[in-house]
Amino acid sequence: MKRLQTNDSALGWHIIMHPRDRRVLGQTVQDRRLISQIVLDKSHNHGLLVFRAADTHVHEEVACDREAAGDLAQRVESSLTLRLKIDVGFCSEILPIRTQQHLAHVFHYILKQEPHHGTEVDPCHEASCLPDLVALRPMGRYVASNVRRLLPRVTREDLLEHFGLQQLDEAAGGGPQEVLEAALAAAGLPRLAGHGASANQVRRAVLAVLGRSVTGRVLAQLLRVSERTIMRLRQQPADETMVRATCLQVTLRRQVRLRTDDTFR
Repeated sequence: MKRLQTNDSALGWHIIMHPRDRRVLGQTVQDRRLISQIVLDKSHNHGLLVFRAADTHVHEEVACDREAAGDLAQRVESSLTLRLKIDVGFCSEILPIRTQQHLAHVFHYILKQEPHHGTEVDPCHEASCLPDLVALRPMGRYVASNVRRLLPRVTREDLLEHFGLQQLDEAAGGGPQEVLEAALAAAGLPRLAGHGASANQVRRAVLAVLGRSVTGRVLAQLLRVSERTIMRLRQQPADETMVRATCLQVTLRRQVRLRTDDTFR
């Protein structure tokens, strides 16, 4: 991680990025997962504490020096411009955070973007690092280490409140499609495609969660592979953190569905 410069009293930086025309970002689940992929990848060495995309902009809180924060903003904006096909480009604002109290306030403020703006399009925090902080998405687990070190008063209970939950336990099983959707969310993938490491990690997690309750034929159709490949994948160990994240995602999505739907109320 790039350390704070000794002549700079800031504990961190609050970065706010938005398209120049203020268009809505992350209009689909796939786009929201792509935003998370980009931010988590680009922010790995910048002391990332939290991020969340609101409807028209992205917030990040990082603990690094000002030069590194500016470089990060440029690299995230460049990737968002390219991968989300935003031809007008981005603008950014980088604000200093000078006290521990302010650091904690910005952390929770960023996670509260939807209630702050009166929206409810991303209740599962697909475009947020909240899943990474509570073992729902392993790819951003490094952020949890940063939070434990720099914001030690933040608890799991505090974090679950941002989902509107008091607790989150691993679900026991689920339907094939339900488990696949949960595994894709746990992997931060927009869809199941190809035979790369990430796709096969999802497949192994699905197989581990479903066990032997589903036929090989159904699994082959669900996971877009042959029955022979299903047999081969069954013989390979599933990543335990992905299996747990998938089970937690099943629970999260069930509980979120109890209080939200796809219609305006």
